[in-house]
Order: sequence, then C-alpha cells, then structure tokens
Amino acid sequence: MKLVKGDFIDDLDRWIADYFDILTTYSDNINTKDNYERALNHFREYCLGYQDDYSLDKLNQRFFIGFLSYLKKEMKHSSSTINTYLIVVKIFFNYISINNSDEIDYSKILKEVKPIKDKESKNKKVKYFKDEDRKKIENYIEKKIVGTMYKDPSFFAVRNYILIKLLLYTGIRVSELIGIKLSDLKTNPKRPNQYKIKILGKGDYIRTVNIRKEIIDKKALKIFKEHLEQYNIDIDYIAITKTGKRLNRIRVWEITTALAKRLFITVGNPHSYRHSLGSMLVTKEKISSSVGAKVLGHKDTRTFDKFYVHVDEEDVEDIADLL
Repeated sequence: MKLVKGDFIDDLDRWIADYFDILTTYSDNINTKDNYERALNHFREYCLGYQDDYSLDKLNQRFFIGFLSYLKKEMKHSSSTINTYLIVVKIFFNYISINNSDEIDYSKILKEVKPIKDKESKNKKVKYFKDEDRKKIENYIEKKIVGTMYKDPSFFAVRNYILIKLLLYTGIRVSELIGIKLSDLKTNPKRPNQYKIKILGKGDYIRTVNIRKEIIDKKALKIFKEHLEQYNIDIDYIAITKTGKRLNRIRVWEITTALAKRLFITVGNPHSYRHSLGSMLVTKEKISSSVGAKVLGHKDTRTFDKFYVHVDEEDVEDIADLL
C-alpha cells in the first residue's frame, strides 16, 4: 500500500482504517480495540495541528516527542496513560513500516522516543475508600436498589447492582468487568457456595475470581436474565444497554462516580473498589502478599506489596513487643 497519496490527515485516516481492519480480524477483545482507538484518536488530534507542515513520509523524532508533550501539557494525562498511548503509536507505525510499498521504516526514529518517567510515582499513594464508605455503598444498593427491584425491577438498577457487587467483592479491573457474562457465573465444584468466574485479565491473561453466591441476590440474576430476553438481547454480557450495546470503561466509571457523589464519598472510580479490597485484605484479613496478588490478578507479589502493604511506626513497635 502506498504510504502517501495526498493530504497528511487523509493518509493517516487511510492507514488507521486499514490497521483496524487487521486488528478486528485477529482480536475480538473489546478492551484492546477501545485502547487502540483512544490512543490513535489522540494522535490524530495532535496531527491536525500540523496537517500543513508534515506528511507521513516527513515525520521525525521531534514530531513524536511533541505528541508526548501534547498529551502531558495540553491533555493533562498521567505518565502511565501517555506511555500506554506511546506503545500503541509505536505498534501502529511498525505496522505501516511493514506494509507500505515505499519501504519507509519508522523503527529507528521511534526507538529513540522514550517513555516518560514519573518522578512522583514512587511516592504516589493509592486512593481507596474507607470501611464506612464501603458500608454506605453496600447498604445503599441493598436497601434502595434491591428494595426497588422486588417491586419494580428496572433494567438499569438490576444491572448496576450486579456490577457494583462484582467490583466490591472481587476487586476485578473494569476492563475485566465489562467482559463478564451471566453464563460466566458458574458454581465452584469444590465450594458450591461460591461462583467461580473465568475472566480475561490484563494482557489477555485468563484467570478466575470467586465470589460467594449469597453476595449477589439470586432474584437479581433471574430478573436480569428476563430483561435480556424481554429486550431480545441474545448475548448475556452484564455490562450492557437495553439495545444490546456493551458498556465501555468510561460508562462504568460514570456509574460508580455518580453513586459516590450520591453517597458523598470522595473516591468512587471503579479502580478505587479494587484498591479498597486490596487494602482491606491486608489490614483486616491479614492475608499474605502471594494470596493477595492471586486474588487481584497481579503476576507477582511486588506489585501487590507496592500498592497495598504499608508499614508504619506502630507496626514496628508491635514487632518489638513480640521479640
């Protein structure tokens, strides 16, 4: 395929469309597609400001570094988000390098475009809600949503109830949550009082999470299934609309933050549920790092320790009394 046919943005759009055709063929992971689309949309927006100055065959190292600066200074993105977008852009231009008939290779240029280092990341504290906030959420969805559900079962109320319960008690990532189907809630053969849920985790890693059956009201699952049949939705994803469209991460974020605002909780994004469970496992349940990492889907204990294991002066003093 010709690298350049005309206008910078038209050429970019042509390659993006071609790339997504290939991506769709080889991956049906909605999270991957969303991530790539978001990153390349930001790159396109950046390119719009230079459409009269550049073309695909004239891009240089400075141009790509400028994109990182644009994300940081104008879009106010975090270093981790910027570095994720950089990975996507590098993969995209690697695809162009391999498939353009003009044999233009971007690898040398992009090799020198390094990820941004976050100076504050080492001291950055994980945000999570307190025990009383967790109880507020639990009480609200039990009294308000379940109470209403038995009288007038709203599709949205039942759906959000199930989503919140899964976030509260499994600590799954929102990207994992939106991929769960009703049919994924299978009885654990070893512990029949639990559901064993197989999920597609970070990096397309398949793992399982467990949740006690009593946590999610049986009638809620039954009503939600009836809703799916009522609206002729032939796929049983839980994070879904009445029209059968799957929710993305932003929509789940809106649901959890709206709930937090209603309950006057300062932290309420989906990831705070994960952090809160991780913190509770350490402070109240006193589990080991290896178990905690397994529960939250971390590949090693270092990540779990970094975010959830905090030792203060009182801990050190308690140890001294034991010696």
